Amino acid sequence: MLLCLLISARVKDMWAKHLQSAVYVICMCEWLKTGKLATIEQVTKELGVKPEWQDRFVLASEDYLHGVISVTNELARLAVNAVIMKDFELPGKIYTFVKEIHSGFSLLNLKNDPLRRRFDSIKYDVKRIEEGKRFFHRFVANNDDIFPPGRPL
Repeated sequence: MLLCLLISARVKDMWAKHLQSAVYVICMCEWLKTGKLATIEQVTKELGVKPEWQDRFVLASEDYLHGVISVTNELARLAVNAVIMKDFELPGKIYTFVKEIHSGFSLLNLKNDPLRRRFDSIKYDVKRIEEGKRFFHRFVANNDDIFPPGRPL
């Protein structure tokens, strides 16, 4: 029995990163379409996991949460790029969403493991989005021409 558990853990680790990437893609697409986070049930359905497989395959909460953190990391990049491209509504939406995700993660009792370290990256994402919003308010709200014509970005 112990040998089966060790083999099972080793096999799970072989596909964990790929599963987390798939969760990221599904959650990111859902956010881009609806502005909402895909639930673990939605992700499981999108992955094509059938209910009768529940005794053999389950999307682990940890893998789902790693995928969600990847979404916040990428949305922080999108917020910065949106400000550069003069889309000033999108960073506000992203900020609200990432802040809600951060609040949800802060309710979890995470130990010092990879998930905890990745959770810490959300704080930096929030900070980066806030800096982009501050940049917007400082220059654009004052009608300063921060990107004069003919000047490369």
